[in-house]
Amino acid sequence: MTNTDVQVEIRFGDLELLMAKAPFDQAKTAIEKEGGTIAPAQQIAQARIVAGPDHHHVSNWGSWTAENFIYFPNGKF
Repeated sequence: MTNTDVQVEIRFGDLELLMAKAPFDQAKTAIEKEGGTIAPAQQIAQARIVAGPDHHHVSNWGSWTAENFIYFPNGKF
């Protein structure tokens, strides 16, 4: 398994939203190795509001959440 790069996508309040470009199992492992967890949908929604529609991957890409995933803006998976 290769090393997966984990980056801070956006900060809001005392939270950081981390991003890892990798298959889910590898990304989850990498994020947990950095001390993170899979965010609940409420936090993803807050991050999307803070980021705005055009400036961050969180607003333009799909996101896995602790409950399930949030759909892509165009409605596709």
